[in-house]
Amino acid sequence: MAQRQHNKRRREQEQSSNLDLAPFMNMVVILIPMLLLSVIFVSAGVINVSTDLATGTHSAPNDGEEALELTVALSNAGFEVMAAKERLPAVDGCPAEGPTICLADTSVDVAGKFDEAKRLYDAGKPDAAKSVLDGAMQAYDFRGLYNQLAQLKKAHPEETRVVFTGEPDMPYAMLIRAMDVARFKLEKDNYRESTQFWAANERVQTGKTRALFSDPVLAIAQ
Repeated sequence: MAQRQHNKRRREQEQSSNLDLAPFMNMVVILIPMLLLSVIFVSAGVINVSTDLATGTHSAPNDGEEALELTVALSNAGFEVMAAKERLPAVDGCPAEGPTICLADTSVDVAGKFDEAKRLYDAGKPDAAKSVLDGAMQAYDFRGLYNQLAQLKKAHPEETRVVFTGEPDMPYAMLIRAMDVARFKLEKDNYRESTQFWAANERVQTGKTRALFSDPVLAIAQ
């Protein structure tokens, strides 16, 4: 008698443990397409903004020479420079973890100033917005960027292409200024002082302005 009761309880436990998973699986099948539809895919828009310079056009690497694939990524922390698919190490005075060229003035909250400038533009105050934006841009080390690019140009004199990229909220004024820095060679290849860098003239040889990287490409995440 006791044995029959024990077997009966065992059968009841086995039956209760066999859960019906069909409703749960049906719910999963319904949720998967909904989750896929909610995924945000990031695309990159690429714009070739090169100018027709007398110094030449885009050149391909020589046989056996690895393409430079020079890229400058702008962020709120500075400039990340990548060449030959590798991030260049941070310059002296910048954190070892990067970026390659950190802010010249780390006390400036550039992200906050970018947001403030956008709010002022949206509020119809372009002059005030420009003043705030200029303050943020002054925190960036454009002199260091030029020095780095000039050094790379020495090692790869035939290379003309450089890709500039940044986050979707990076002001276009920042990207344009960075591209301007990369376009032409200045009187010297290296500057120690920012005042000398900004006061320098473009290098002219045989009546022609010498290009640094004459084929800039703009790639922005969208």
